[in-house]
Amino acid sequence: MTGGKIAGNRTDNDGGGLFAPHNMLGNITIAQPAIFTGDMERNGLRVDNLLAEEQCERINPGAVSVTDLHIIGETPQGSDNFAVLAPHGFTNYDINTQGLRFWRVTYVAEQHQGQSEITAEVGLNNLPVPSNSLVSDGALLTFDANPIRFFRNWEIWTRAMEKAEESELADFELQGEYTIYHLLAATLHNDKHPCSWLF
Repeated sequence: MTGGKIAGNRTDNDGGGLFAPHNMLGNITIAQPAIFTGDMERNGLRVDNLLAEEQCERINPGAVSVTDLHIIGETPQGSDNFAVLAPHGFTNYDINTQGLRFWRVTYVAEQHQGQSEITAEVGLNNLPVPSNSLVSDGALLTFDANPIRFFRNWEIWTRAMEKAEESELADFELQGEYTIYHLLAATLHNDKHPCSWLF
């Protein structure tokens, strides 16, 4: 693929933009003029940095669908240190991969008689996790509230998939292998012990 565009694909299988058996990747070339944009795999993002590094000389499109996403992963794996990952095509959104699953983390603070703020961090290096980031499976996120007394009655949900239809977000439903629901009904934390949640 020396140019052109693969755009706007939505699939329920691996590889939103392109499916290729990994043992055949040596026969595929995707050059810089080629563009992936707006592709999505409804069952989730899976990032494989090692595969991207191995194939970068032959498979290196000039644009990929995850460019505008804030993707946070453990680097190196097993270190409990996290960083924002550089975009590439091996994310299951553009090219199929069985890499680590990533979860979208969103949070919002209601206003209670003034300003209230929620923050999140991950890893030994306490990397900030902005709302709407995608974070690797198994990460331990720590949430904090300011003021801390408003850190109660939190509803925590997951989606089994991000997209239900062409442009609609999937509902937060209690079904599927990866769906959870939890209510933090009371605050048992203080300024030194914010809430941690394992994704």
